[in-house]
Amino acid sequence: MKTSVIEDAQDKLSEAARNHPGLKLVPAGSILLVTRSGILQHSLPVAVTAREVAINQDLKAIIPFAGINSTFIANQLRAKARQVLDACVKSGTTVESLEFTRLKNFPIRIAPTNEQARIVAKLEPLLARCAFVRAELARVEKLASRQRRAALSAAFRGALNRAAKDENGELLGWATVPLWSLLSGGPSNGFSPPSARDARGAFSLRLTATTSGELRLDENAVKRVHIMPPPDSRYWLRPGDLLVQRANALEHVGAAAIFDGEEQRYIYPDLMMKIRIEDELTRRYVWRYLNSPSARRYLQERATGTSGSMPKITGHVLSNLPVPLAPRSQMGQILDSIDQIYIRLDTVRKENQRCLRLVDKLEHAFLRKAFDGCLVKPSSEDEAAESILEHSVSARTLSEGDLEMPVTSRHAMHTEGVREYVEHQLTVWPTDGLTFEKLRAEAPGTYEELKDFVFELMESHRLSQRFDGRERKMKLTRRT
Repeated sequence: MKTSVIEDAQDKLSEAARNHPGLKLVPAGSILLVTRSGILQHSLPVAVTAREVAINQDLKAIIPFAGINSTFIANQLRAKARQVLDACVKSGTTVESLEFTRLKNFPIRIAPTNEQARIVAKLEPLLARCAFVRAELARVEKLASRQRRAALSAAFRGALNRAAKDENGELLGWATVPLWSLLSGGPSNGFSPPSARDARGAFSLRLTATTSGELRLDENAVKRVHIMPPPDSRYWLRPGDLLVQRANALEHVGAAAIFDGEEQRYIYPDLMMKIRIEDELTRRYVWRYLNSPSARRYLQERATGTSGSMPKITGHVLSNLPVPLAPRSQMGQILDSIDQIYIRLDTVRKENQRCLRLVDKLEHAFLRKAFDGCLVKPSSEDEAAESILEHSVSARTLSEGDLEMPVTSRHAMHTEGVREYVEHQLTVWPTDGLTFEKLRAEAPGTYEELKDFVFELMESHRLSQRFDGRERKMKLTRRT
């Protein structure tokens, strides 16, 4: 649902599923909407499917009347996304959902059939240009991120401050020390009590608060919990605490940020560890190093867990992280050099984001003009829009309830296929291992069924996990 036209999907139906009498497919040309997701807080994903598809419980499909262009309707929903969200979305206990009955009553403007086609044809190159500019802005963002990583790599090799070296190429005055030797406290795991929108306890950080390497305390990075720890609780954060992600997607494991919020207001979750370094200069130096490629690689290679999507590091691993410690007289120079580079890159990023907002405004202006009747000229030869409904037979709306086959038969049908497929693959398993994503791309059945069987194999010690440093991926390896 990240593209305007759906032509393919990661998951495919097996032949057995295709032939199941309870399966109903959404025909090509249908309009798909995300109707249950946290993304509905701010966006309305809409797409037109170019081929027959099945959908899950988080999507709804609309099949328009004959004479109504699917892309015309999809673009109009994008143009009115904010109005749709305000009128049709309700907040649930977990995620937002779009109430489909309200959506069906949402007013849509219908142009004559031929004019719909002209509007779509006129919009297509305009929207394509917007998409192209977005792709270029995304490329700039990636280049900026790459430069940030390169700066950190250079910093801790002594390249930014041109540190002196001996005849063997070793940095003079530098030493490699374990992280624990620099700590005054920790590492200690956080606490994750139940949370809710109506909670009145402490504020708890989400993983998002530290993923970027800089602390965020906005509403998307913080949640309210039901518990208010006592004043002397070790879970309260104080300014200067260094937070490290101990569990997340592999690329984010080890992400670190310095807390600078209010005391006695925020706690941190179980998926983070807290460490304390009393000396501010050393603390900032360690923070920058924790976010460097070499430190992240060290931690990621030692991450463990039964799920490739949520590997974890322990306090022992973090404590023993080797830190290339510069002489104190050079630390300030290194940090100043990093800050200067980051300031320039932040300027680029802010300008990039400004351009992205302008593209969004331009695209919205195109859409607004299209559905205000200002993008193409009407023709007296076009059949009136009112006649479209008169000539149509009936509209069909397919929902997940129509498409879902009985859970028991569906599970039984796929699980056997998953087991047979993976058991066969074990006989020809690559010696260097296989990623779960690669296995999933080829295996029948659903993600959950494959994951459950892989867990069984790991628990029975027929499979294990290891980090492939060359490919920077977690791999499943067969035990002999």
